Amino acid sequence: MNKPLTLITGVSRDQGIGAAIARKLASEGHDLYLTHWSPFDATEGVGKRLDSLNGWLKN
Repeated sequence: MNKPLTLITGVSRDQGIGAAIARKLASEGHDLYLTHWSPFDATEGVGKRLDSLNGWLKN
């Protein structure tokens, strides 16, 4: 059986919408392809949080 592959953009903060969607789909068995844009994240006041995603993403 093939797993669904899902592209999610804007996944750089563990409390963001992108991360919440990624967690939900991962728990349902989706393979994920995640992207983010660091220059934007660094200017938004909350900063980038790529290190926070390592706790729930598997390689």
